[in-house]
Amino acid sequence: MAARQLSSLFLRAVARPVSARMDKTGSAIASALPFGKAWRESNMAWLGADEVNRAAFSKTLFGTPLMGVGVYVVGDTMVDSGFSFFESEVVSYAQKLGVKRVVLTHFHEDHSGNVKALQNAGCEVVAPRLTAKMMEEHLPIHPYRHISKQAGCGPNLY
Repeated sequence: MAARQLSSLFLRAVARPVSARMDKTGSAIASALPFGKAWRESNMAWLGADEVNRAAFSKTLFGTPLMGVGVYVVGDTMVDSGFSFFESEVVSYAQKLGVKRVVLTHFHEDHSGNVKALQNAGCEVVAPRLTAKMMEEHLPIHPYRHISKQAGCGPNLY
């Protein structure tokens, strides 16, 4: 089954549109440690999936990647949206590849952090029913809060 057909089947079966209320309520927290950012793009043709593109994003500490996350694009659909501190990179990547919709796998901020920015860029966002409900109710994700603050990311869903 083609990747586009699978995406369409998923959307009809388990997803619903998301009305995200994920405004940023804080800015990045200053850190004395030398944090940076790193990201790279690749095509998954080597796996026999030449319709699939991937971008890997991570914070760095002394040049060593930390807290990495990837987003995948199949046709005009992005799977997950990464941490919010990669907002400009993720939105640019989506625009470059002509993304029209974002499918979230779940609510954690490493998967849903750029939903609002992508919606503002014109993308439709869909998610499993429970994920959509959690995002619409703007529920906090406590386990990630401490990690994000330590890395200088600041809160993005609280």
